[in-house]
Amino acid sequence: MFNRQVTVSTGLTALFLVATVGSASCSGLTSMVEQMRSGKVKLAEVNAEKENLTAQNERDLKEYTAYSESFGQLAAKKQSMVDNFKKDIAARIGSANAMVEAWNARCDANRVGELPEPAFKSCQAEKARLEPTVTAIVSAVDRDTESFEKNQLAPMEDIFKRQKTAMDGLDTRIKGRFEKWLKVKELSDEMTARLANLRSALVEACSTATTIESIKHCNAIGWDGARMDLPPLQ
Repeated sequence: MFNRQVTVSTGLTALFLVATVGSASCSGLTSMVEQMRSGKVKLAEVNAEKENLTAQNERDLKEYTAYSESFGQLAAKKQSMVDNFKKDIAARIGSANAMVEAWNARCDANRVGELPEPAFKSCQAEKARLEPTVTAIVSAVDRDTESFEKNQLAPMEDIFKRQKTAMDGLDTRIKGRFEKWLKVKELSDEMTARLANLRSALVEACSTATTIESIKHCNAIGWDGARMDLPPLQ
């Protein structure tokens, strides 16, 4: 028989004894049983780490999903606000343009030709009243647009940035843990296979055990294949 040692990335060392099939000495069986017990302990530690990584990723994924849903809701709210604001601005600008267009249709010499004196004076008086109104509308639109961007859009953009930063951090941690989980799973699978091989060797060794001490070990472990037709130990 010989020893084979495997060093793993988690810092654990899996040491398994692979026995040759055939008659097994008492010391050989003792060593194999101890290797089996030690291997199970180490495998439990590896599987615990795998489960811990899974639990951490599930927790972070839940948080990531919550951020994602909030992000989508906030984006929809922002779009609705922008759409409503644009409609309001368009209506106000449209009103100003309509007043200007109406004046041009009646008073623009390029359109209607030279106006009689009374009509000309009327148009000039109307223009004097119209210009401050249009200017006020344009100024109000500029002022409200600046206020909308500063007081409503900017805070939402700040929330977007903070949420994205949090989501990016979660995404990095989730991916990093998953890569580690894959390595731990590979180790767990390898250790499980080695334990299965060791168990098979123990079953085979116990099936041919002849000494009292060897039989005592086999009966104490209770492996499948152990000889059950032997007399009880004294």
